[in-house]
Amino acid sequence: MRIDVFSICDFAQDNNNKLTIVGTYNRILSRVFPLTYNQITVALRLSFFLGESGEKQFSCSILDPLGNAVVGPITGKLNIGTINELTTISPIICFYNVAFNEAGHYSVSFSLDGTVYSTDLILSQMANQ
Repeated sequence: MRIDVFSICDFAQDNNNKLTIVGTYNRILSRVFPLTYNQITVALRLSFFLGESGEKQFSCSILDPLGNAVVGPITGKLNIGTINELTTISPIICFYNVAFNEAGHYSVSFSLDGTVYSTDLILSQMANQ
């Protein structure tokens, strides 16, 4: 399995195996903390090869700077059907009303059958003017 895309974004959609991503980001700026962020969308594009078909377990969480879950995990199963040469799927996971207590180096963690992948999410406090 290969991860082709792992993106935090404003919106994502898979339409007939064509992944559309709008507003990719890895930093959130806020004047005040704690902060509640309305929606964080995680878009992935996963490629599977011969011999990798079958049911896969996944989980996705947002972790604080100490590695504790801020939200999640969201868990589920992906059923990878018959693979002729290459099969791609695009899971899209949405977190709603995510509460961040402070600025810092957060991450989004995605696990597939126990193998963990992550991407950075930096929360910074803007100077008050």
